[in-house]
Amino acid sequence: MVLKKALAVMVLGLAWLFVPCAAARAVALPELSTEDVAAAVRAASDPGLASTLGRFFDHAPGKPAGGAAPEITVGTTAVPVYELAREFVAGVPGAGVGRLGYQAVSARASDGRSATVWIVRAKGGWKLGNIASGDREHALSAALPAGTKLLRESQSDAWYAVSGDEVKVLRAGRGAFAPGSVHSLEEYQRVVSERYGKAAPEPVEEAGPDSALMAGGVALVAFGGGYLLVRRKKGRAAPQ
Repeated sequence: MVLKKALAVMVLGLAWLFVPCAAARAVALPELSTEDVAAAVRAASDPGLASTLGRFFDHAPGKPAGGAAPEITVGTTAVPVYELAREFVAGVPGAGVGRLGYQAVSARASDGRSATVWIVRAKGGWKLGNIASGDREHALSAALPAGTKLLRESQSDAWYAVSGDEVKVLRAGRGAFAPGSVHSLEEYQRVVSERYGKAAPEPVEEAGPDSALMAGGVALVAFGGGYLLVRRKKGRAAPQ
């Protein structure tokens, strides 16, 4: 009887060891409907955001000296960006590797500069979350095969392509993997669990146009009635 109880305890203990692996099996990331994507593009193209984009480009690097305010063209496509899910980091069984963070819509100024408008889900639809300098999301997604999702690890500024039960490192940032390397979800889950532990990444928070316009290299943050530029380090690009 004692032996049977000991074996039972051993089996339960071994079962717990395999929980993280079970949690790291491929779980399809949520798909966006064509209506959601179209709604994000409409939100980014809202005439009410024109002045906000104008202020962003007025403060963003690269503005020609003494030049007139540039004309701004907002793109017609949106790239869904998924954020590393804290449930995945914690090893919750059945948790997907990411959750939708925002949809990225590009904006280009007539002087050659570019920016990305982050459109986030809000009550009653989609709205502006942030504005980022550069066009990183569209640049990274352009080379992705159909069905592959773009994943962002915000705490390390690392970017991945998620396909099936694998992740490929697109930009290493301050992450643990080399650019261009491919890893199983099981391996990735172990690494982020060890890296973050209880300090799992928080989801993207909603923000109004006057609270923070940031990421991708420069941030335009409301401060004391004006705007404060904050630069951010860029990750290393994966070899092509």
